Amino acid sequence: MSFLDRFRRRKPQSESEPAHRTALGMVALRSSIPVSLVRVHGHLLETWADFPRLEDVDADDEAAVIRIPGGCITLGYMPAPIPWGDLEWPVKMAWQWAGGREALEGHQAHLIAFAASDSLSQVELSMRLTQVIAAAIAVTDSAGVYYGHASLVIEPEQYSSQALEARPDQLPVILWIGFHPVREPGGLSLYTTGMSAFSQLELEAHDTALTPAELLGRLADIAHYQLVTGNRLEDGHTFGATAEERIAVRHRPSRFIAEAVTCQLAL
Repeated sequence: MSFLDRFRRRKPQSESEPAHRTALGMVALRSSIPVSLVRVHGHLLETWADFPRLEDVDADDEAAVIRIPGGCITLGYMPAPIPWGDLEWPVKMAWQWAGGREALEGHQAHLIAFAASDSLSQVELSMRLTQVIAAAIAVTDSAGVYYGHASLVIEPEQYSSQALEARPDQLPVILWIGFHPVREPGGLSLYTTGMSAFSQLELEAHDTALTPAELLGRLADIAHYQLVTGNRLEDGHTFGATAEERIAVRHRPSRFIAEAVTCQLAL
């Protein structure tokens, strides 16, 4: 029986309608030794006491479902690597993880964590998925994390540290959003991936005089503000962190993402 067959068979009747929000993550495993999904859930309850209880676990321990408001998180063990075609671009762009390619090239298996809900917000759903992935890292020999919505690969220790520090007012945006700097003749530019999962336009800033750390910090703060408040930066508006600061906003075709309109900031 395939992982998807298990998911369909185990789906509660009340969730027969399609969920409105989803999130997907994968944990790359260095070995193909099967993972105890009961241990993953046990670590969840030890670390986050308010996490929902496990519905059930297959006898062969390859799939499990955790009920959450309006849906569920489905865990599946896959005795094969994540396809390299999914990882190649994220690995190439992983400036924050110099050893990412070496760590991920030889992994032998992976866990899939798929979250869906029609009542939780995308932020709430992403937070629950982040906790599940962090628990999986804690009880496995993880080589890295692949986060599908943002096409990100993340070093396991960094992922765990950010997940443990996450709060509703301190979201782990670095785990959910890709921040991609580009050195251009006119200065440093940066664009994001993953904002669209939160019903926001991707962010871009072009040809700035900022340092990489400054530019990353500015866009991470702006992304965090949007995710916490749900506010959208509208075309033609201005905003700023102080009464004096006025940052112009334009919705224009992306310089970096094909066939996409992005939220472009004059920094």
